[in-house]
Amino acid sequence: MRKSKRVLLIVAALSLAILDYQLSIASSGCTYPTSLDSWADKVAGDQLTVADVNQFRCAIEQIEGTLGYTGALRFPVVTGLGGGQAIYGGVNASGSLTLGSTAHATKGVILFGGLGGYDELNTRLGIGTTLPSVEIDIAKSDATSIYQTSAVTGGNGPSYVGQRARGNLGARTAVQASDILLDLKGQGFDGSGYVLSSLIRMNALETFTGSVRGSSIEFWTTEVGTNAPARVALMSGGYGLGLDAGSSFINLTEEAANPGDPGSGIGAILYMKDDKFIIKYNDSGTIRFKYLDLTGTGVTWVHTTSAP
Repeated sequence: MRKSKRVLLIVAALSLAILDYQLSIASSGCTYPTSLDSWADKVAGDQLTVADVNQFRCAIEQIEGTLGYTGALRFPVVTGLGGGQAIYGGVNASGSLTLGSTAHATKGVILFGGLGGYDELNTRLGIGTTLPSVEIDIAKSDATSIYQTSAVTGGNGPSYVGQRARGNLGARTAVQASDILLDLKGQGFDGSGYVLSSLIRMNALETFTGSVRGSSIEFWTTEVGTNAPARVALMSGGYGLGLDAGSSFINLTEEAANPGDPGSGIGAILYMKDDKFIIKYNDSGTIRFKYLDLTGTGVTWVHTTSAP
């Protein structure tokens, strides 16, 4: 008999011994649930439980230790099948499947092939990266997008929700004035790292109750030639422009050129240019300017059809 055939027979014999004498193996150090079915009860088509697999692994490890090959076993290895395959956590309704990076108390990363991973230690999901730096981290050497698609009759469409509370998830308390409800940031790489350039921020203006929930939206941009974003507008309470910390104002930056024309009869443009406060209006195709010289005293409004 060839050597390879003898090896196969030995392996087969060891396997039969494991299946037939599991209790003696258990007494030597392997522990299993008392309700574990006997391997003898398994028939074609039965699904092995996690406990079954652990029992078989432990038995193999006992033999490995005896033969001096401890640690050679890699368990489990699921070989791909033609047409794909499925892994189920159970057969009953509302079952679940639990994946873990390690049985050790210090967790690691569950890898998803070459697509990313879930960092159990820091509770972070990476798509395109196995080392996510935030709770959901998408990385790609190309444009990235997030699509939300809804097909409904009436009601709401896709939405993005940012929720804020004080305290913690187990004991939440109401947000208070100046608490940030949501930030939407635009950052760019400056050669050494990603830096903030634009920001839309939603704030609470008072302590929230069932009857009062005052809030605001801030818009921040970075002026050309500078490196720090500054607030350019704040809308509060569903009305007004330029309400800052309870004080009402409109802060106009002087324009270098005359802005474009508004639509006929549908709106007006307010701006400042050459020390003049200007109102520009489209009067059925005739562009009219009303302006007030901001220098000197005793000035009055001037009307013209030419840009000041």
